[in-house]
Amino acid sequence: MNWTAERLAKLRLARTTGIGPLTFQKLLSTYTSASEAIKNLPDRARLAGKRSLEMPSPEQIEREVSRTEAYGAKI
Repeated sequence: MNWTAERLAKLRLARTTGIGPLTFQKLLSTYTSASEAIKNLPDRARLAGKRSLEMPSPEQIEREVSRTEAYGAKI
């Protein structure tokens, strides 16, 4: 797998419950990277009055990418 850590972080952020396309774009424009957005996500959720957000683990995302690529598809 030739995915960078940032690309994996973007996919992880996109797969987080409660993060839709608009919130995803807002987070990316607010923070310098998806990795930074992930670091700040718990604080943002707490300030917004949300309980914890369910974010897939890096391992789950890597498995998803591997399975997708095994079928010849791309994410």
